[in-house]
This record gives sequence, C-alpha cells and structure tokens, in this order.
Amino acid sequence: MRFAQPLGLIALALVPALAALYAWAVGRRRRDLRRFLGPELASRLAAGANLERQALKGILAAAGLALAALALARPQWGMRMEPMTVAGIDVVLALDASDSMLAEDLRPNRLERAKAAAAELIERLPLDRVGVVAFAGTAEVLCPLTPDHEAARMFVDIVDPSDAAVQGTAIGEALRTARSVFSRKERKYKAIVLITDGEDHEQQALQAASEAAAEGAVVYTLGVGSGRGEPVPVRGEDGTLRGYKKDEEGRVITSRLDDMALAEVARAGRGRYFRLSGDQQEVAELASEIASLERRERETRVQSRLEDRYQIPLGGAVLALGIEALIAERRRRRTLGEGGRA
Repeated sequence: MRFAQPLGLIALALVPALAALYAWAVGRRRRDLRRFLGPELASRLAAGANLERQALKGILAAAGLALAALALARPQWGMRMEPMTVAGIDVVLALDASDSMLAEDLRPNRLERAKAAAAELIERLPLDRVGVVAFAGTAEVLCPLTPDHEAARMFVDIVDPSDAAVQGTAIGEALRTARSVFSRKERKYKAIVLITDGEDHEQQALQAASEAAAEGAVVYTLGVGSGRGEPVPVRGEDGTLRGYKKDEEGRVITSRLDDMALAEVARAGRGRYFRLSGDQQEVAELASEIASLERRERETRVQSRLEDRYQIPLGGAVLALGIEALIAERRRRRTLGEGGRA
C-alpha cells in the first residue's frame, strides 16, 4: 500500500491531540460545575448524564477524524490494468565502439560520454521503441526495437571496444545495420541516431545515409570529441596508462572529431548534426527534434496502476461521525406511562 498524498497523514497526527483536548474539556466542564453550583447540585445534574455514551461519542468522533485523514492521504493498493494506445516512432542508436572513442578530450573519455548521452536520450523518448547497434570496423545489432528502455540502456552500458571483432570506424556499415532493424514495410516513423567521433575509414557513409532516407528514416548525427585532436591511450587491465596507440610507422595516432563529415551525413539523411558539449544540452535538443517527427499509433499495451482506495476510509469516517451524532449524551427520562415515576 502507498499514499498518493502522504502530506494528508499530518492530519492523522492531530487526532490524538484532539482526543486529549476533548477529554480535558469534559473534565474541565465537570470541575466548573462543581465550583459554581456546589457539589450537591452538580451531582444531581450529572446524574442524568450517561458517562459510557459520552466516552463512546468521543471514541467515534476520534475514529471518524482519523479515517477522514486517511482518506485525505489517498491510500492505494491493488493493481488496475488499463489499455493504453501509444503514439511514437522507432529509433535506432548506432554507437561507435572503435578505439578512437577511448580518447580523453571529453572526460572520462569519448565512449563514456557517448554512453551517457545515449542513456539520457533513451530517457527522453518514453513512448518510442529503441534499438541499439554497436560498430567499429563492422556493426552488430545488440538490441532490437523494444519499448523496454531499461533493457536498451543495459545494452548501451556493455558497449566496449575490446568486444569489436574488427577495429576501425565503418559508419556506412553502421547505418546499413541500423536500417536492417526497421520494418521494410514502414516508409516513415523511424530515425537513426549515429553517435561517433566521425572518423570514417571506409567512406560509404553518405551513400548509406541517403539509402536510409530513401526508406523513410531520418538520420541524426551526434559528434563526440574535439577538433583539436587527442591521442588514443592504451591502458592495462588495472587502468594504468601504458602509452598511446601508434600507426604502423610508430607515430602516435591523433584522433579528431570530424564535424564536417558528420554534418554531411546528417544532411544526406534529412536530419541534423549535433556536437556533444560538456553539459550535454544537445541531447535535449536532439530529443526535441525526434519528438517533432510524425508519429504513429501502434499496438495497444496494458499499463498497471495502483487502485485508489480512499473511498473505504471516507465511508468509515462518514459512518462513525453519523453514529456519533445520533447518540445522546444524557439518559432519557422515563415517563409515568412507562411504569415508573417521573
């Protein structure tokens, strides 16, 4: 059980104080009667009072107030199944897992920042189905389209360059693999988000982006890194720096973010290019762009919700206070017609 309005429970804490105040008021009234009328007259007046009824009325009033406070807090328990029609699109995130994404011009490195951006983007697409593709020299579907965003984020988390069968950055292959995740029958309601530093080693990206656009997908690119260039560190299993990645001639490789190439890919895919900054505000802008795309109503799914049960304590409060109002504090005097003396 949970309370939808837990602040209402504050009123429940007042009930003992009100009960104590009621008991004090009853005692104070009796003391005042004795002081002003004298013990004998006060006793004669008190003889007509029914102490048990007075106590019962106090208990019922306190119970009614307590139940009313519970109703105000809106207790909920039990599950209610509701049909829900979802209007959304299909989004495939293609995440670069090449060695160049280990460059540390963004802290802690490009890949970790890319993962964080991907996770935030998934969070901002609550009604869309999401798929995940990881790529380096080749591309692989890690997660097919799913409304389960927790599962999609889990696959984003496990992306690692050490798992890549072939190193390199094959953006064209990544886009074609992302296209394969979509239904070929659908000509719209789909988007690809390419998250990479833009170092394309195969030069097929523009053609692949155009092919994706021809099939109804909008291609967005999210650049990760800096234009000044950064060497790619080589670290041991314990995280210690052992040097920097070198080419075949022994020169340290410097990896740079290729803004121009990624902007061209986005234009070919009828989308936009975003460059990831320190505060990742571009993720919100990208999510807004995706949200502006035409959406379709897809399968009706069932959503579970806790059932409101405030009616139960509210009914109990009305009943308790109603009975309390009907109970008289004083004994009913018997008449001569009932066989006794007046």
